[in-house]
Amino acid sequence: MSRKGTITQFSGIHWVLLDSPTTADLNSLHSLPNGTVWIVGSNGTALFGNEKAWKTFAFDEEDLLDVVAFSNAMYVAAGTRGLYRIDGESLVAVRDDIEANRLTSDGLHLYVSGGEAVHMFDGRAWHSYRYTLSI
Repeated sequence: MSRKGTITQFSGIHWVLLDSPTTADLNSLHSLPNGTVWIVGSNGTALFGNEKAWKTFAFDEEDLLDVVAFSNAMYVAAGTRGLYRIDGESLVAVRDDIEANRLTSDGLHLYVSGGEAVHMFDGRAWHSYRYTLSI
């Protein structure tokens, strides 16, 4: 997404550089319907807010790779450390037995990809689909 904490916002005409409270590399963002944004990045960095103000979290020393909303919660991908949920000012482990590199949601399911698998969560049960890459 950006290096050294750079945050930009499209004004409808051009990109505007916003003030940033961090110099960490930023890997992913998720914009909420109310205009606030979650941003995650290197060294456990997470930001919550908008162009007016940011709240900074330092969850741990591991890189946070992706963030997405699902079922009224925010989920964070942490690579080989697994999948986490943001709970107040803490990260709570959801699945530490999977690799979580990328996240997406269609509103009905949370999808987690990493390693050689895609995992789907419907709010009650997990389903995993394994694959092998052939080049």
